[in-house]
Amino acid sequence: MVKRGLPKETISRELKTRVCTTSVESAEEETEICTICQDGYENMDKVATLDCKHEYHQDCITQWLLQKNVCPVCNRQALEAHGPKAMEEC
Repeated sequence: MVKRGLPKETISRELKTRVCTTSVESAEEETEICTICQDGYENMDKVATLDCKHEYHQDCITQWLLQKNVCPVCNRQALEAHGPKAMEEC
């Protein structure tokens, strides 16, 4: 069984996002990075959280999810299928 990526519509509908806000104090501390692009989260970046709670830049994880519906870190299903065509398998 080969798992395929998700349609853009499903990603847009199901992906939980937030805008990263950093304060002066937190900017001085070690920042977390997106494990896909290896860049740190900066103020006003759009950050997406998968069902497993791992976070990535929204653009990075969207491109990933178009290819496969698994978390790049833990390999769990990234987004639960909420519709009949949310996840295709062959």
